[in-house]
Amino acid sequence: MNQLLAFLSILASLSVGSVRADADSAAAAYFEHRERLHYDNAARSTSVARADTLVKGVYRLEDRASGRFIALITERGDLKGDSEGWVRVGPEGPEPLTTAELAQLRAEVMRNIAWDQLVEDRYGRGGGRRLLLISAVNCPFCENMEANLARMAASLDTTFYVLPASLTPLSNEGSGLRTWQQAAALRCAKDPGAAWRRFWTHRTVPNSAGCAMDAEAAQRSYRNFGTVLASIGTRVSGVPAVIREDGVRLTVPPDMDWAYASAVYGPAGVPAALPASGTPLVWLAGAHKDAAAN
Repeated sequence: MNQLLAFLSILASLSVGSVRADADSAAAAYFEHRERLHYDNAARSTSVARADTLVKGVYRLEDRASGRFIALITERGDLKGDSEGWVRVGPEGPEPLTTAELAQLRAEVMRNIAWDQLVEDRYGRGGGRRLLLISAVNCPFCENMEANLARMAASLDTTFYVLPASLTPLSNEGSGLRTWQQAAALRCAKDPGAAWRRFWTHRTVPNSAGCAMDAEAAQRSYRNFGTVLASIGTRVSGVPAVIREDGVRLTVPPDMDWAYASAVYGPAGVPAALPASGTPLVWLAGAHKDAAAN
């Protein structure tokens, strides 16, 4: 009886320890898997995994000293990704995922975007939509899109989750630093959706005092998120980019009218075959553990 209780205690402790998934545990799983396959693991001591990808359960593995990208990894430990896609780390080398496996991974990535870290811009009742909008504060085409949407605000029924960015690299200490600071301040605003609309009507940004995000962090998460999207076949080559719940990029016509916006961005445009929210995760099990721990 005492032995049984001890065994159950060990199981309980293991379960509690595995509930919280994070970048460190994902890196450990990845290198432990490689070690089992007798791969060269010299990079383990010089690399670090980071969680600022804007997708729960997907991490960026990079060189600790230089920040050089190594791979996208997950909690499973047997997957490796980059802007060209994902492969399984097998005993004989990289193994391609099947079409069905890639489709499942794509659906899980879209489902586990960190929506609460984006700017929620709701029109009407929201339409039950989660459209991803990647935009830039210094983008004239983005300004045109916002003007078109503003004209139909009273009748459009949808929700955009916006990732603000800048077209200018942060290395440009003038306009680059200023515009990336604006992007960070908009994400940090007390009411990000209202701040986003005010920016396009009055070109004002909220006071960033106390904001936990700076210009560098805003640019880094934008870069990492772009890599994750590219890894599932959703390439963002320009902004504004509107991406549907299933990862399909939608067209943004310069002369967009209500009929188009309603049909494509409204409730009528919801993809027919989306996995239910309670569908068990296969590839991003770490995202499920994170949710269970919160």
